[in-house]
Amino acid sequence: YQRRVHGKQWYQRRVHGKQWYQRRVHGKQWYQRRVHGHVISSREETILYLSKCFERLCQERDPQAFYHAVHIGVHPLTIVFRWMFSAFANFLPVDQVLLLWDRVIAYDSLVLLPLVAAAIFVFRSKDIMEAKGEEDIHDIFDDGRKLMVIPLLQHFLFATR
Repeated sequence: YQRRVHGKQWYQRRVHGKQWYQRRVHGKQWYQRRVHGHVISSREETILYLSKCFERLCQERDPQAFYHAVHIGVHPLTIVFRWMFSAFANFLPVDQVLLLWDRVIAYDSLVLLPLVAAAIFVFRSKDIMEAKGEEDIHDIFDDGRKLMVIPLLQHFLFATR
């Protein structure tokens, strides 16, 4: 009888432990969605704030490419918004997405998403400057299968201009 009770308690602890882990990991995001999910906000960790970060990073790092894309008729945010909204799951290869998500969880911040988006934009800036129209810009950012997240971030953050 003792063994069964002990086994049942162990099982209950194990189940509750998983629930605790899920609440701990996902609690902050759940709270933000529950409390602030239907309100337009510029608080950190919202898509509006992340979009503004992307624009600011691109304008500071490579303003010529940014304004050239705008002049052609493609606002850079329209390209990268879906990437950031899906946390790059629909753009990068799976192994690179997992590397990015590992860092997002480790730093407990979504600010890495606009950093990666800006790094990709700046990485492709020479092609952007050669683009003649909207279709050319979309072709430049059509495929992300060969991109590697860590080298892009390192180059974007630590390279001299």
